[in-house]
Amino acid sequence: MATTNRSGTGVVFLDFVTGKAVGPPLVGTVQHSNAVASFLFGERPLKFEALAFSPDGRIAATCGGDRTVRLWDLERREQIADPLTGHRRSVNAVAFSPDGRLLASGGNDKKVLLWDVAQHKQAGPALTGHTKPVVSVAFSSDDRVLATGSADRTIRVWIAPPASRR
Repeated sequence: MATTNRSGTGVVFLDFVTGKAVGPPLVGTVQHSNAVASFLFGERPLKFEALAFSPDGRIAATCGGDRTVRLWDLERREQIADPLTGHRRSVNAVAFSPDGRLLASGGNDKKVLLWDVAQHKQAGPALTGHTKPVVSVAFSSDDRVLATGSADRTIRVWIAPPASRR
């Protein structure tokens, strides 16, 4: 489990059973902006809208007001490659597919983007149809369906691309 510390200057990783801290905070010097949560990466606070853990617990994905999605190696406590770019406005939500091959992101640009985690690139065209910001994304447990929620008060259900079901 991850949470911000009392001062908002760091992420504390906690063992869910014992409640005790596990390992040091992540390291780096990047920043998502215009966000609701924050933690320290090196000397600069990282602010983010959402955080998701990969199914194997080795990668975290964050997103925020800088229109990017960032992947983090949790063992090494550092960012993996360059930020994922493609959204034209703030990114509000991220979710890994249950097999960990895909990451979905939804943003204020009303789009949902799918990312190939291993290739570190966009996987196919944007999913469009919401008329207001996308605020939530979630895969079904069998990798077959992606559901997205929006400020337009709709939930859209998409058939997940075959790459996530191999």
